[in-house]
Amino acid sequence: MFIVQVDFGDELPELGDLHEASDEVRYRLSTRVGGNTADALQWLLLKQGWSGVLMGATNVDAGLEWFELFIARWGDAFDGRIIGGPRSTMQPENDPHPQLTAYVAYTTGDLAAINRNDRDPLWYVDNKTTLHLTEQGHEWAYTRGCRQYFDRDGETCQPVGYDGVGLAVAQGLDPYVSVELECVHSNPFRSRKVGWWPHGNVAYQVTDPTQSWDQRLDTVRGALSWLPRRTDVGMIRHGVSGVTNWMNPHTPWPHIREPDVRYNRPLLASYVPDVSGIQLLTDDHLGKATSLTDWTITALGGGRHLVESRNLAAWYSDPDPDPDLLAQARADFGDMILTEAVIAANSPWHEG
Repeated sequence: MFIVQVDFGDELPELGDLHEASDEVRYRLSTRVGGNTADALQWLLLKQGWSGVLMGATNVDAGLEWFELFIARWGDAFDGRIIGGPRSTMQPENDPHPQLTAYVAYTTGDLAAINRNDRDPLWYVDNKTTLHLTEQGHEWAYTRGCRQYFDRDGETCQPVGYDGVGLAVAQGLDPYVSVELECVHSNPFRSRKVGWWPHGNVAYQVTDPTQSWDQRLDTVRGALSWLPRRTDVGMIRHGVSGVTNWMNPHTPWPHIREPDVRYNRPLLASYVPDVSGIQLLTDDHLGKATSLTDWTITALGGGRHLVESRNLAAWYSDPDPDPDLLAQARADFGDMILTEAVIAANSPWHEG
């Protein structure tokens, strides 16, 4: 993936003109021996001018070939340049240890109203909420002097500058869904990473060996309450380093596996996969608890509540909470925790 920045001066073309030119270039490339698959699939009008996301360029030469033909198509009408490219193979590896991660499931439309065969790849969060989340996520991840990386299905590029990144993610989520944005520093390696996944699931992960556990916790905890009224559930746990989806929890869930959650996503508004030291819960969640007298509960409005352990160090200073602590917390949360029996009795789907 590459980012192509195009400056047409005072006479900006229409979006349709850009798509028409891109289609012509794609056709010319596809008919050549070897079939260059580069294609500008998305154009964004930023204050600097038009920016296009070039997908399918398997190497730098393929990207340059597309760019040369695009220039020839427009003649001398504009000045353009490729401002990003594939992630360097020298990119530092993430710290292999589990990292503090905020997992948040934002409210979607009615997933049950969608044909089950079309349900999996959808983001399905309303546009206004999506733009707020992507801009807030980029603001959270970006720190001065960082290098930024987009990643989608292993294809990586580097956005240049700050403006327009949140908008680019928001406009890309509906057609492409799974997107990760990572902002990193080296020496030592530090990272803030956001992953947007189907059905409104987002994860915010911090890796920073220069910070104490409580400083890193403060970094991710704010993400739980950015949009409480548009949130089904949120939790802070140690997650697998570099992984921002929900498929690899560091501490296994007690009764279910990840697919049980993924394929029954609407239940997250009333149930949790497991207890955490900090979580955002709804009225429906709290109504299923056995006892929360040992927890601090802060109302956030709209039937949402921040529920926190009174001993956060026991949960977050070490990636592996004491088994007795986990057992007692799970007893406190009671029927709120998802089981296979709960899923069978509360299927969220209309079909039989």
